[in-house]
Amino acid sequence: MAGQDFFLLSIFILCGGIAVIFFFIGAIMILPFAGIELGVVFLAFYLNFRWSQQKELVYLSPELVTVERGRKQKEYEWKEFRFYIQRQKSNYWRVPKS
Repeated sequence: MAGQDFFLLSIFILCGGIAVIFFFIGAIMILPFAGIELGVVFLAFYLNFRWSQQKELVYLSPELVTVERGRKQKEYEWKEFRFYIQRQKSNYWRVPKS
């Protein structure tokens, strides 16, 4: 989480610093719009970082296939008998040949 905090802090310092410089030069109306811009950018990155924490774990046993979904803890669990599960081949994920 430290990398994400550093990234947001650097954006805030850079954009806020530029807005304050323009304010001291005499462009007073820069500050409100820079504040709105920083708020929107912060909200967008926060939602993106939160969405990227999602996980999906798949457990295979001789009888069951269990799928667990959640962000920081298990929020949803799905179990199905292995007999009813059909494996489909996909070209999206390939194991590199060594």
